[in-house]
Amino acid sequence: MKAGSALLSVGKIVLYATKTALVTAATKAWTAAQWAWGLAMKAGSALLSVSKIALYAAKTAAVTVATKAWTAAQWLWGAAMKAGGGLLNVTQLVLYHAKSIAIQAATKAWTAAQWLWNAAMNANPIGLIIVGVAGLIAAGYALYKNWDKVKANLIAAWNAVRNAVKSFWA
Repeated sequence: MKAGSALLSVGKIVLYATKTALVTAATKAWTAAQWAWGLAMKAGSALLSVSKIALYAAKTAAVTVATKAWTAAQWLWGAAMKAGGGLLNVTQLVLYHAKSIAIQAATKAWTAAQWLWNAAMNANPIGLIIVGVAGLIAAGYALYKNWDKVKANLIAAWNAVRNAVKSFWA
């Protein structure tokens, strides 16, 4: 159980480190996009006096750069989420396997304990009496089911004894 918890903790640390690195990269990309946008706005303001067409072209270029930076930031964020989810799934699988092994060991230990308890109860005088009575009931049932065969064997045995006694006295 402790090994599974340790693996889960290590998995969480790796997941956290991976997410942190990817979120940091996404934040830097966003900051660069904001900087590019601010620069485009300043350039646009300066170019206003020169020409409205130049302003439009500069703003369009800045928006394009900002959009691409934002797209990159979103991609990095998605990669961070996917990487973290994969690490969490592996950790959970390892933890599940460790729990399964522990449950299997506990079941075997319980089976051994139950077997020992049954042996102790059968060695008890009351347990022996119960087993003896159950044996007599089983023997009576077997006698009842096979009465025709038993009767034939008893008659044959009695005739053999009677014939032996007759031949001895004769």
